[in-house]
Amino acid sequence: MSATSPSRASRLRGFAYRAGAVLALFVLAGCFIDATVDANGGGTMTVKYRLTTAAQLESSKRRMQSGAVKVVSATVSPDKWATFQLQFDDITKLGTIDFFSKAKFSLTGDKEKKTLTVKYNNPDASQMPEDMITYFGGAVSFTLHCPGPVVDSNGTDVSGTTVTWKYPMKEFSTIQEKEFRVTYKLEPGAAGSSTTPSAGTPAAGATKVPPA
Repeated sequence: MSATSPSRASRLRGFAYRAGAVLALFVLAGCFIDATVDANGGGTMTVKYRLTTAAQLESSKRRMQSGAVKVVSATVSPDKWATFQLQFDDITKLGTIDFFSKAKFSLTGDKEKKTLTVKYNNPDASQMPEDMITYFGGAVSFTLHCPGPVVDSNGTDVSGTTVTWKYPMKEFSTIQEKEFRVTYKLEPGAAGSSTTPSAGTPAAGATKVPPA
């Protein structure tokens, strides 16, 4: 990619700042989120998106953590793609980090079936300029690996215990309200049992975040 001009670099930095304050869920255009939730509601998450400068890694890392969400690792590649590994004991507490400040997580159900709902609210949504999409990437993707088979979801793709929501950024950037919903079954006695994977333990066969 050719060197970024000063004026464009300034625009990118300005856009990244506004995105961080407003979008919250999938903060940048090319953003990939891959999460695994266990039977007790804990789990892990990988978040990957492109920074405007490598120096943004530390400030971005702060936006990913709280008393209830831990950043296990944070790295940035030479082409400025940052990858964050998160761990949490309660998926509903993801809303305590600044990255998800515009999203509300809820987990309801019983020992047989659970429903995870994420309500995203961005009243300031507006279509992203083409050059921003070109730089940051044109897809928004959230993949969730559940502890049991998915029985209902509004995801764009469902396969076994995995559900994915994927959108072109042109479409997603204009959405002011969106609900992400998945219902999955649990094995009898799974929640709270001694054989349940601890929070942060990926389910077998969990896929990795798509490459940039």
